[in-house]
Amino acid sequence: MYSKNISNIYNSLQEINSKLTAQTNEFINADEAAIYLRLKKSYLYNLVYKNKIPFYKPSGKKLYFNKAELSQWITKSRLDTLEEFAQKHEQNSNTLPSLDK
Repeated sequence: MYSKNISNIYNSLQEINSKLTAQTNEFINADEAAIYLRLKKSYLYNLVYKNKIPFYKPSGKKLYFNKAELSQWITKSRLDTLEEFAQKHEQNSNTLPSLDK
């Protein structure tokens, strides 16, 4: 009984370790990239076809993605909040020359 519990714990730890190792891999395949980005795989391939997402194709067939580059790709398409937009608009209107003469 005791050895069975230890065996179960050991197997669970091995499973957790393999998942953590997979998460820390710098490069991931298309299936993993679709999951990471929460996109359908067909849409991911569409982005690749249009060269709108960074990818690697070292053997000419299989696609690979760098997780750090995918994160950068996501963050560079950030949109301003309404508050940020209003602040920028206010700053720009203060720097424009006055039309009053």
